[in-house]
Amino acid sequence: MTRVFSEKISTRATRRPELESAVQFAGEIRSSGVAVTLVVHEHKRLVITTGAKKGQHPSPATVMRMLREYDDQTAAAVNG
Repeated sequence: MTRVFSEKISTRATRRPELESAVQFAGEIRSSGVAVTLVVHEHKRLVITTGAKKGQHPSPATVMRMLREYDDQTAAAVNG
């Protein structure tokens, strides 16, 4: 299955609705036990909005950590 989420908005935008939708969709599929590969083309359009690295682009490792944290938060919410 392939699903494409695309957005062309300013790099100064603080919300990425399509990225949020993609992560949510990937989480829903993963919760059913299916492996998911999430590909972000031009992750340079992602910008860190807070902290010491504000305004910088996250590394691929940072993006993966963010997705893992999202998974952990979702699992904690479901398991209560």
